[in-house]
Amino acid sequence: MQRFDEASSTFQEILSITSEGNQEYQAVAYYGLARVAQSQRDILKARELGQESLRLLESIGNRQAPEVKAWLHLLPFEVEDQIGE
Repeated sequence: MQRFDEASSTFQEILSITSEGNQEYQAVAYYGLARVAQSQRDILKARELGQESLRLLESIGNRQAPEVKAWLHLLPFEVEDQIGE
């Protein structure tokens, strides 16, 4: 659990120090936070953060957008879907 807390803190720090103009770093930080949320089984938060990452990546034409999009498609759609895992 400590590693997730450290990762979350790092991604939060990236968000706090990047300017609004640096959408690539923001998108990477959102994706990192989404992955942390997924690992903590907070699927709703993971989806929300992942979608923000994807929105930013697509807006700047970043090549990582398809990866994030594919990851989002693998997330359960309902909270109940994750119970069986």
